[in-house]
Amino acid sequence: MQILLLETTIYGHYLEYIHHLHEGLGRYPECEMHLVLPPAFKEEREKYDWMDNARVTISYLSGEELKRVDAGGLLANSWHRAKLLRKYIQMLKPDAVFLISIMSYMPFLPLIVPAKVRVYGILYKLYMYRWKNLSLFRKAFEVIHYYYMTRAKSINGIFVLNDKSAACFLNRKYSSNKYTYLPDPFNKIAYEGKSLRSELGIGESDTVFLHFGAMTDRKGTLEILDAISLLSDDEKYNKVFIFAGVVSDSIKSQFYHKFKRAETDCRLFLFEGFCTNEKLVDLCVTTDFILCPYKLTDLSSGVLGYAATFNKQVIGPAGGLIGKLIRKYRLGITINEVTPANIAAAISKVKKSFTESNYVEHIRVDAFVDTIFGKLPSIL
Repeated sequence: MQILLLETTIYGHYLEYIHHLHEGLGRYPECEMHLVLPPAFKEEREKYDWMDNARVTISYLSGEELKRVDAGGLLANSWHRAKLLRKYIQMLKPDAVFLISIMSYMPFLPLIVPAKVRVYGILYKLYMYRWKNLSLFRKAFEVIHYYYMTRAKSINGIFVLNDKSAACFLNRKYSSNKYTYLPDPFNKIAYEGKSLRSELGIGESDTVFLHFGAMTDRKGTLEILDAISLLSDDEKYNKVFIFAGVVSDSIKSQFYHKFKRAETDCRLFLFEGFCTNEKLVDLCVTTDFILCPYKLTDLSSGVLGYAATFNKQVIGPAGGLIGKLIRKYRLGITINEVTPANIAAAISKVKKSFTESNYVEHIRVDAFVDTIFGKLPSIL
């Protein structure tokens, strides 16, 4: 069986998922995979080790193809993506197509891709978690959009990322069996890590809070800094805050201003830039709590995997998929709204306590790979 995986983005979880599928292909001798990727993959692939596999071939998109895909708004993007996909389907004649983000090709995918081609893809953001905040028009649009996607003959399987109940709900609502739960893969960490407390001058009795990853407005980074400034002197006592990751250009000036203000009477550390896995593990070993007050809650997050692996409680949003996962797997504390006051209140009330969760058992990489490859042959 020939599988085509075309992707115009190669950063973050896109690269991670491609790596998982590339390595997992070895367990499926009946499958061959053709990857069509941007040239940036040649450099980005150095972040992982890749086994040699004669059943995987790689082609690279041209600069002109990538430029065309990125031109215009969302509808124009999806139109050009679907046309690009059709081009490579006609060229390579695959038995199946796998898309890391199927929504980026909608609504034009069923119109452009031949019905005889079997298409599978991952679904991330679900409208159900935003239902209360949607206008009547937007609600109707989302329902019709999903109905159209479900009924499309070319779309044979839709993988709902990290949300079992949503997959069941969508199958019931649209009288379908196309929706399948897909674990959000988390790599088993072999490196045990070491505490950085001694190196940073942090006492064992101090309470450490860690905020890591891409620091942007939607991650609640600025709200955390404002929350620190709201704490009383007693509440700041023996508390340490560590920020680690790349600060988004869109918030840099505000971030540095708020960081400088907060560190005048509280201990803050900043590890700016890309963090290696080893560095993240060391920071997770060092910290007591992980701060993830994300504003976009209808997506899964790899931060929860780190928290569960190292038995660290998170402080995160109560709403959406993230809030549901935090409660279901006992991963920490939730706040109803991401505001500096709510974050400060949660920080001031926390107590060090050992927490253990089985969350990582549900998001194994092999389960991710087997769910995808196991679905493809069952329909061919």
